[in-house]
Parts: sequence; structure tokens; C-alpha cells
Amino acid sequence: MSGTLMVLGDVLDSINNNQSLTNAPTVGEVVQPIILMVTFLIGIITVIMIIVGGIQYSMSQGDSGKVKKAKDTILYGIIGLVVTLLAFSIVSFVLQSINSGPPVDAETEETEEEEETEETSSIIDTSMLV
Repeated sequence: MSGTLMVLGDVLDSINNNQSLTNAPTVGEVVQPIILMVTFLIGIITVIMIIVGGIQYSMSQGDSGKVKKAKDTILYGIIGLVVTLLAFSIVSFVLQSINSGPPVDAETEETEEEEETEETSSIIDTSMLV
């Protein structure tokens, strides 16, 4: 968590000092540590839920209501873990897709626009000759 705060602090310092943000961290570099921490915390909570459910099950003494409650606690803990892992996978895939996109080069974009303008103007010129 402190690493994320340091990265955000560096970005804010760059903005305040009117420096270029070419070395600014990507979205993935900022969000990934937060996602890992949240996933870790949810994993701990899930393990605790499963342990609590196991203790409830062993202390139920055959009472059907307590057994059902214990089984539900364990089941919900497992479902929470599966949902967390799926969400982590989806978010990681999206962040990887965002970060692996082609870099934007301003000079390349300007050159492509100039070429399109030249092609259009040459088409207009030839049509006027006919």
C-alpha cells in the first residue's frame, strides 16, 4: 500500500512542478498493488469464514439448524473465494490489455493525417482535369 501512495505522490509532485509525465506510472502500476491487497484480504476473510463454519459444524452436536448454518457458512466462504478469484482474473486481464496496447506516437499520427490530406487533394486535382 505504501508503494502505491509513493507512486501517486510522485505523480502529484510532477504535476505541481509542471514536469513532463512521460515517466508517470501506468494505470496498471497504480491499480495492481491495490487489487493484490484487496484480493489478499478477501482470501484471509474467506479462510476465517471456512474455519468458523468448521467450528460451528463441530459444535452443532447434531442440531439440524446449527449444522445447516455451519454448512452455509462454509459454502458462502467458498463461493466468495471463487467470485474473488474470477474478479481478480478479469481485472488483471483488462489491465494487461490496457497496458500492452501500442504506444501513441504524435509524429506518426501527424504523418498519417498529412498523407490522407495529400491523397484527397490529388484526387480532387485529377477530377478537375477531366
